[in-house]
Amino acid sequence: MAIDKFSKQQFEDALPIHNKTGKQLWEYAGFIQGEHCYNVIVAQGIKIHIRSSIDNSGYAADTGQDSIRIWLIGDNGKPLGGKLSKWVTRVNGWDTRMTEQLRTFWELARKSGYCPKCLVPRSIYKVKKAGPNIGRQFCKCNSCGNNFEWLT
Repeated sequence: MAIDKFSKQQFEDALPIHNKTGKQLWEYAGFIQGEHCYNVIVAQGIKIHIRSSIDNSGYAADTGQDSIRIWLIGDNGKPLGGKLSKWVTRVNGWDTRMTEQLRTFWELARKSGYCPKCLVPRSIYKVKKAGPNIGRQFCKCNSCGNNFEWLT
């Protein structure tokens, strides 16, 4: 399948808006390392960071390695946990797949919440080691090392 060469405007049109008010739920994070980036604010100190693959031409890059990438970050811009999913490929239907991933990340971030001890956002990880819990997601506090909880 061929890579879809969508524009910055088409990408922004695919980002989430409030279903009742129409208010955009995202903010422009800037042009970072050669691509336009966006954040969806989940809660205080928790954001979904999106790297669009749209370069300075205003269109998605030609190469397959520049896919749409999504992860959770804190207010400091650092990741809240590990890599939870693969990239979103930029073939036909990328907007639907991106929306599905954003919804998944939103739910995971809301479920993980904050550490009841030190009140910072908990980080989310996926078990990668072989065994009965492989693929399961969990959250824990990286600040105090407590409050482990399975999310799935």
